[in-house]
Amino acid sequence: METQSVNIRTSVTRGLLFAVVVALLTSCGNAAGGPTAGTTIVKGSVVLSPSSPVCRIGSPCSKPLPHFQLVFSRSGKVVARVKTDAHARYRIALEPGRYAVTTGRRGALQPRRVRVRSRGATVNFKFDSGIR
Repeated sequence: METQSVNIRTSVTRGLLFAVVVALLTSCGNAAGGPTAGTTIVKGSVVLSPSSPVCRIGSPCSKPLPHFQLVFSRSGKVVARVKTDAHARYRIALEPGRYAVTTGRRGALQPRRVRVRSRGATVNFKFDSGIR
């Protein structure tokens, strides 16, 4: 009788411990540090094009644009900012939807609007500073 009582207490303790662990894990979001529910990853790169006033045959007319800021807005409100890394790549977590994308620099950024779907997106931008 006493062994059966110990087995019941052990089972109850294990069940409670399991419930606490599950509750903690679900409240913490993604344990790997990724986006939480409702967000998705948007990534890509930014190039400067043209990168010089005169493009020559055999020489690239664009170049990566490191440390370049992108500003994502929705319904006229800024929702996120991100800067490209040293290799002109960026990565940001956004909610699915449509965004206007701008920068603080004078010039033309393409595309100016992006659509983020729940499965993520890769969007590469081209920035024309207007040099000619």
